Amino acid sequence: TLIDENASCHLALGRALGPGLDPGSGYTFNFSSIHVDFMIGTPDMKITGTDVNGKEIPIFINGDFAI
Repeated sequence: TLIDENASCHLALGRALGPGLDPGSGYTFNFSSIHVDFMIGTPDMKITGTDVNGKEIPIFINGDFAI
């Protein structure tokens, strides 16, 4: 996460993963000619992730990056 993205949820449209991606990883390349970033946030934003074991991990709490 870059500095300007620490207070927001980052969405991107367009080219994503670049060279160096392991072909066996299951991810695919997006060869769009553009890449546009959107940062969305509010003072009360809450984002919670879930790990492979089902454990919930806070990512944002009250608009602040928690990790």
